[in-house]
Amino acid sequence: MSRFKQTAEFYNFVCHFGQFELLDFVEPIVIPAFHKTGKVREWGKSAYFLLDVQLTVLRAGNQRHPAIVGRFVVDTELSRAQVFEEGRLRGSPRTMKTAPSSVFALLLDNHKLLFAKEVSGGPGIGAFRTTIELLFNRQRLDYVQSLYEQAKTQKEEDGRSERVSKKSLFESIPRADVKILPLLGESGIRDFLARFTVLRELQIRVIKPNNELDNDELFDDLQKARENVNAESTTLVHRNSEGLKKAAAAKQAHPAMQGNAIVRFSGVGANAEKLSGTNDDFKVVSQPIELPRHVKDSGTLMLNVFTGMLTEGLIRISEGRLSAANTEKLRKILER
Repeated sequence: MSRFKQTAEFYNFVCHFGQFELLDFVEPIVIPAFHKTGKVREWGKSAYFLLDVQLTVLRAGNQRHPAIVGRFVVDTELSRAQVFEEGRLRGSPRTMKTAPSSVFALLLDNHKLLFAKEVSGGPGIGAFRTTIELLFNRQRLDYVQSLYEQAKTQKEEDGRSERVSKKSLFESIPRADVKILPLLGESGIRDFLARFTVLRELQIRVIKPNNELDNDELFDDLQKARENVNAESTTLVHRNSEGLKKAAAAKQAHPAMQGNAIVRFSGVGANAEKLSGTNDDFKVVSQPIELPRHVKDSGTLMLNVFTGMLTEGLIRISEGRLSAANTEKLRKILER
């Protein structure tokens, strides 16, 4: 029996609290949310939770990254109804408990998420996104309650402070919205487009990004258009039943490489079949790796793989713009 092949995947972790970003609430919401214990989310017979979470510093060469590392686990039950034996099917109901896991490392300075399944059946990035968003919003409730209690106590002590309502606090700290988009490679996009005999449609949906700078003119124009109407996302669609230019389509898809857009190609394949694909079909995945058992060591390994792929040009990321306050928060984490 072949051993499960572990590979690392790389994502852009996009989180907003209204007009605020991840680092704006990293101390009161983000870090405590990751450290919440117990079963976070239950779905049928499955329960999702985080385990072995650490706020740490990961190193790759002379680079140091403040990061949150840990395991993402699904506690579930496998069942069967029948088996095939001696040339026939026979009923054989059985159940078995199982808890497959994945490991993650969220780099707080550039909002990149490194993710790998430890075993076959490890929970995927979609379940991780849903779970983390839920954790953030639960911690938001706790944070608002603590601010309300502090304000209430302060008013009782000095009698001069203005009354603070929970409604005003909730309005000032909006709900978390988390999107996790895969980083793409130029060769992956090019290889996928080579499968089309006719590329009939290209959709580019740009999302509200983190604080990255991007030098792509089309991407910049789309983001400005999105911001002008206060939209969470904006979609550009190119269609031609006779076929779009694949080289130009690949170039326009470049913003998706950095995890700031969702791209969809659709058309006709080599055997006249309908063919379509989105980011997940051409995302960057590492060569097989062997994850250490300790989560920080796994995070370090994934970071070194990620850094190597950046150096080789297989992945591109944009430069971030950090406020002085958020830069100071990162510095304090690095010095812990």
